[in-house]
Amino acid sequence: MTEIDGVAMRFVAALNGRDAERLAALAEESVEFRPVSTNGARETYRGRDGLRRWAWEAQRAGTELRTRVRKAAALRDGRIALLSDLMVDGEETARAAIVMRLGDQGRLAKVHWYVTDEELLERLGLL
Repeated sequence: MTEIDGVAMRFVAALNGRDAERLAALAEESVEFRPVSTNGARETYRGRDGLRRWAWEAQRAGTELRTRVRKAAALRDGRIALLSDLMVDGEETARAAIVMRLGDQGRLAKVHWYVTDEELLERLGLL
């Protein structure tokens, strides 16, 4: 596993565990996080405090939202894509991807979590 893969998988573990401090420790101060939405609303969380707020809100929501990584892929533009299954309350509900960019320090700079599948990413020329 490369260091980049390590950061990505540590992020997933912290994300699934709603571990606000581990999420913040993996991120740049100016990180941008746009999580998948289960209610149609999309919000972008900015900065380490934004990651902490997301973790707190996710804990309070009462719905267990997790991701199970199936495959990691390097995108042509240098980003990392984690192709995964979106799990809601323990049930697989959709295919998803977490697309992230690391900053100069090897910390997360931008993370977007989408409902999508590998086929679509291939058709768009991203994989």
